[in-house]
Amino acid sequence: MIICVYHDVTIMMLCIAYEVTVMIICVYHDMTIMMLCIAYEVTVMIICVYHEVTIMMLCVANEVTIMLLCVANEVIIMMLCIAYEVTIMMLCRWNEVMRKMELWVEIDELNYQGEWSAVEVQPKLDIPSAGQFQLQQVSTGEVNPH
Repeated sequence: MIICVYHDVTIMMLCIAYEVTVMIICVYHDMTIMMLCIAYEVTVMIICVYHEVTIMMLCVANEVTIMLLCVANEVIIMMLCIAYEVTIMMLCRWNEVMRKMELWVEIDELNYQGEWSAVEVQPKLDIPSAGQFQLQQVSTGEVNPH
């Protein structure tokens, strides 16, 4: 009877120790899973926040870059327009000056019929305002001033 009691007590103590061990393992397991889940959620949250901050910073940088490019483009266009207007103004002014500098020269010679006629001019293609007068050879060198 002592053996049976001892045996029953031992079994009972082993069962209690087993249940306590299982309970401790389950609690430890649940705590480990819970801590891993919290760590995972925190990591995911940090990654999401980092990702959103990165995207926001890239968007801001992109907008600033686009704004700077637009400003630079407008400045270049404005400078080109000013340069174009100055060029047109200078060309118009040069056309006015050129109109005032026109000069006509005519040389007359006595032809075979005894009449005064204009000498033929051979223009130079490389210089638009130059040319050569082609005089005919005559026996007498009369010059008639006009």
